[in-house]
Amino acid sequence: LLGIYYQDISSKSTRDGRWEFYTPQPISQLMARITFDAKSVIEKGLPITVSEPTVWSGWMILEMARELAPKEEGEPSHVDLLRVTASDISPTACDMSLVNFTLWWIPAEVYHQNSLSLETWGHWQNIHWHRVEENQRRAYNDILKLLANPEPVKQRSETAEQTINPWDDVWADIVIPRREGDWGQFEFDL
Repeated sequence: LLGIYYQDISSKSTRDGRWEFYTPQPISQLMARITFDAKSVIEKGLPITVSEPTVWSGWMILEMARELAPKEEGEPSHVDLLRVTASDISPTACDMSLVNFTLWWIPAEVYHQNSLSLETWGHWQNIHWHRVEENQRRAYNDILKLLANPEPVKQRSETAEQTINPWDDVWADIVIPRREGDWGQFEFDL
């Protein structure tokens, strides 16, 4: 929606000057169909994580969502199974993709960053990301991984050897309930 509008209002020379190139919608449709099997994703009912390092307006992700969307009246939507982490170097692209994902009910986090150097200037999560409690699900999965391997990890850098405690990152993201009974609001899908 927004990508088509932006292409119409900006000149080709302006887009070329910004190194903006777009995947045509038919190619996005083809990629969505060959990248993953929507039928098996729906049958399993588990979230699927999708990473898009050059998201632009999100056409590729929107086509994946179309594969999970209802095909007939009364059929349930399975778009909630997508968990999108997208990034782009263009702030306009980040804005367009975040709006598109929100309008399509796709849980997404969008980074304004250089995908090659990972230099990041901004980060946003849409309301659907929070609606499906993705941060809590990730924190829970991190805890399970740490319980499987609770020992601190020694890493050697160019300057010195340092010990990294994997628990530090996990506890930073966990929300501790403030009153009795608050644990009932947390449900995790593995």
